[in-house]
Amino acid sequence: MADTEKSSSETSTSHKRKMSAGELLFDRVVYTGIGLGVNEVSSLWITDQFMNGKNLFGSLPSFFKTIGAWFSKEGFDRASEFIARTFKMTSKVAKDGKEISAAARGGNTLLMVTLLSGGTLLILPMKWLEDHKIQMVEKFNHLIDRIRGRHMTAEQLAARDDQVKKDIACSPRQSWGSMLVGRVIAMCSSVGTGTLIVGKEGNDKLMNWAEKKFTSSNQPEGQWNTLHRYVRLGVIETYSCTIASIVLEVFSKLTAKRSSKPHDPVLCEALSTPPQSQPKAEDNKDCGCNSSKNDGFHAAKVQMQKTQAASSLQEMRA
Repeated sequence: MADTEKSSSETSTSHKRKMSAGELLFDRVVYTGIGLGVNEVSSLWITDQFMNGKNLFGSLPSFFKTIGAWFSKEGFDRASEFIARTFKMTSKVAKDGKEISAAARGGNTLLMVTLLSGGTLLILPMKWLEDHKIQMVEKFNHLIDRIRGRHMTAEQLAARDDQVKKDIACSPRQSWGSMLVGRVIAMCSSVGTGTLIVGKEGNDKLMNWAEKKFTSSNQPEGQWNTLHRYVRLGVIETYSCTIASIVLEVFSKLTAKRSSKPHDPVLCEALSTPPQSQPKAEDNKDCGCNSSKNDGFHAAKVQMQKTQAASSLQEMRA
């Protein structure tokens, strides 16, 4: 197994392997389609409800009403003031002469964090897809073959599929640790950009520009309808999600690469080991070595790995 991890590490660090069309599509589905697209839609609703919404549990008993209050404008305002006090934020004057209160600055920080809520929840399906990457990539490759009208013999198709499976099986595995490390770095990058670089004043300018650009008018603060609210939040969410999705993909893969653990060790070793390189009992007999027990153990181990790999291949092809 150590040899498998070593060969996997050497392969990934010595040169960048050529990825199949199916694997390229897989990465875009996971990190752009889900990590950016689905993330943006879900985070927009969560953020709008938190910043501007009423108590969803307002008609329920007091216990539930108290919980619902925190996921509404009332809770957002409380949390904004708490952040301002905790980090000792002060009021400041913008370039246009308007005063930005400490609570407003705290609300801007909370806005940037809330906009990342959808992406954090989506780590669960993204990890599931990473765990089933070999099967998904094979299906994507076959789909692309049909779209492109590519015709291959059964032998060519099996050879191509086995090579792709080997490449992925021996590539670094995306673990929960690597995904979470990538997500934390992504959140820090996005929140840092929105609070330290762009800031409250910059975000307000972006939201006002987007509202005017896409709705042809700027409504007074606090009187925005649903369209205006979503347009204003959407422009901030777009740059926030773009930064987060790129950083997540890059740093989660770098973390996985440093661990040197292959995606599927058994399949990697089975597809990487030529049949003729496996030791035979006759070789030890000819050299006069008394190691029949070791040979039997090794043969049983190899046979078990081959059986597991064959079973995995049959399930993937089924």
